[in-house]
Amino acid sequence: MIAFRTVKENLKDALDLIQVMLTAPRFAEEDMRRVKEQITASLQQSLHMPQPTARETLQKNVYGENHPYYKSTKNRLEILSSLTGDQLRDYMKKAFTQSNLKIIVCGEVSQDEVVKEMESTFMVLPKGELLSKPAPLPLQNLGKTYPVSMDIPQTLIYFIQPGIPRMDPDLYALFVGMRILGSGEFESRLWQEIREKRGLAYFCSADIATSDLANIIIGATATKTESVEEVIGLIKEEWKKIIDKGVTQEELDFHKKNITGSYPLSFGSTLNIVGTLASYRNDDFPIDYIKTRNSNFSKLTVEDVNKVLRRVLNPDLLTFIIVGRLALKAETK
Repeated sequence: MIAFRTVKENLKDALDLIQVMLTAPRFAEEDMRRVKEQITASLQQSLHMPQPTARETLQKNVYGENHPYYKSTKNRLEILSSLTGDQLRDYMKKAFTQSNLKIIVCGEVSQDEVVKEMESTFMVLPKGELLSKPAPLPLQNLGKTYPVSMDIPQTLIYFIQPGIPRMDPDLYALFVGMRILGSGEFESRLWQEIREKRGLAYFCSADIATSDLANIIIGATATKTESVEEVIGLIKEEWKKIIDKGVTQEELDFHKKNITGSYPLSFGSTLNIVGTLASYRNDDFPIDYIKTRNSNFSKLTVEDVNKVLRRVLNPDLLTFIIVGRLALKAETK
């Protein structure tokens, strides 16, 4: 993804520079060395940080070592050390083509102006072919716990279970249901039970995450080591409670109002507008999504939300990644 902004008077010059960058990239040896050193330092530092360690453990054990989304930090460092400018140029010839091009523009320019400038900039790219996407793979080792020892003050906990695809008709209902369960705000059930009532964590949230190759429900919290078992038990308990008893009309009304009322904030600046539209374009949402989005939430009923929560949520499938000074002596079963 390439993102830039410029004043209208400089649009043509800016696009000329973009064209040079795409068609004649330099990747000078000194620049390659400098950037590779920066990335190497960042990756090596991540080996001693809880969040990257938890994510890599999750990807390895839940996605699987053959999944496109998993690549160990060690493997990344090995690839980076041998990466050359010629390899990057070869990749750009395959990836940066007209067939793979998506353009989002926001500003005080007419459609005719945009089309004219974009055509002169990007039509010089090779036609190319759409980059193929690997087939999704099923999640693995669900319902297990993976502890990772790390000498940090609080134990970090990630939890994950399967979700649903972004084009599933029940996605809106699941989105609202997960906000009620774990939005990370004062009104969510996980926040209330774990932080407000018991003071076991500063935060606890869970939400849906959709992508081309993995659709999941993922959450996170952090607590003192002695409370890990209690926190995990509470998460499972709230999972079961919302399945068995469902959400209330009051909860649904509150979160629908919040979701629809805050939507205009996504369009508060040109940067926000471009980012929002780019995400919609990447997700293949229809062109009228901006007009229909809020109505899809407003028409939801308690029955809609409870139905999808019962269909999707399953505490027995929750997989936990625990990073810290482990009082919980969990073993992978």
